[in-house]
Amino acid sequence: MIKGMERILTAALELTSQLDLPDVLQDFVGLAGEVTGAGYSALGVLDHMGKTVVFVHQGMAPEEVAKMPHTPIGVGLLGRIPVDGTIVLDDLQQSPDFTGWPEGHPEMREFLGTPLKINDQVFGRIYLANKAGGFTEEDVANVHLLARAAGVAIQNSRIYGQS
Repeated sequence: MIKGMERILTAALELTSQLDLPDVLQDFVGLAGEVTGAGYSALGVLDHMGKTVVFVHQGMAPEEVAKMPHTPIGVGLLGRIPVDGTIVLDDLQQSPDFTGWPEGHPEMREFLGTPLKINDQVFGRIYLANKAGGFTEEDVANVHLLARAAGVAIQNSRIYGQS
């Protein structure tokens, strides 16, 4: 337990020390996948209308990404992630909000989705999928901690960019 908590705290500190926004986003996605054991991890950054404008991901080979007509756009199940909550599913395809895959998208089952907030505003949504045995309450807590650290890092990056 202490070893796992040490990794989460180290990961959070790594995030908050970043000043380059693309690095912060990619590191957050990578760390969230690493600490949960998810096969796929992604972050959809939202515009002021709630539409996905940037999509950062890990776990798909470049040739898999090239086969898809577009990255996920944040509708269906992805669009249903609550502003103040988390969705955890053992099989996302069984959700009534699941609308199917774009052509070329890999199959995914287990799912964890939660918002990334900055000052109570949703900046984006983190999506994790394909964890053998499913996602646990500990995974949810760890992703929430990393999301808070990413929010601080994003704010720091913005301030640094303005200075």
